[in-house]
Amino acid sequence: YNTGAPCVSVPGIVVPYSPGEATLAFCNDGLGTLNFGRYLAELPADVSFLPTRNLDAQYGAVPLTHEYSHAPSQPSETPDAIYLRGYASTGSSNIGRGYIDLESFQKACLYGGQTANVSRVGHRRWLLEPRMLYTGMGIAGSGSSQTVATHAFGRSRPVDEIGYALIAWPSAGPLLVEFTSATLPWSITLDRGRYDWDASDHTVQLRRVSDGRMFNASDTEPAASSSAPGSPTTVTSSMRSSSVPRRPTFLEDTPWATSST
Repeated sequence: YNTGAPCVSVPGIVVPYSPGEATLAFCNDGLGTLNFGRYLAELPADVSFLPTRNLDAQYGAVPLTHEYSHAPSQPSETPDAIYLRGYASTGSSNIGRGYIDLESFQKACLYGGQTANVSRVGHRRWLLEPRMLYTGMGIAGSGSSQTVATHAFGRSRPVDEIGYALIAWPSAGPLLVEFTSATLPWSITLDRGRYDWDASDHTVQLRRVSDGRMFNASDTEPAASSSAPGSPTTVTSSMRSSSVPRRPTFLEDTPWATSST
């Protein structure tokens, strides 16, 4: 874990603007967490940095200190070249604010339970994109206004290296407690090349391993008023694959098994 300064050169977030440069040690904390999450999900865990992607992420983190958005407006007196490269970066990245390091940010992306994200767990699914091979990470600002960016639209992995039937989170088998919580949304992403998916006709069941008891998770029951063991969220099938997000509210210290039909 990196405890040193996060930047080799500090980004200029006021005139004169500059992207700066994060230390490799600071970025490697985030990359290690990203790859560990992919390992747990049984995906290729060899994602690496491209220097150009790291620089793109630095350009993206700078305008985020002025406006936290995937499409930030151009800060006053920002040169077009700097702003446009940053704008392209924020639109193709997972972005965060207030994170002290890139490790905690990747964990937050894998968690995916933020209010604006829980219906599709998009940040998680970008990190667990099977075709991801390269990424870049950047940082700007400080304290509660510190912003981070992780390039998330990577699809450079050769097709013959990709093989999966589904991507589950929580992943199968043991999962470290630091990657889970009682509010963790559960998701299953199916390979559309293997499954004929109809989002209007499906069922999700949870089986408590200790006694075999089955629970149904319905996508029509509002989470706020749910009295059943499952409080699901909306079913989505975006990002070129089919995903079933669920947020069980009945987690116990006991194993669970999930099935979807």
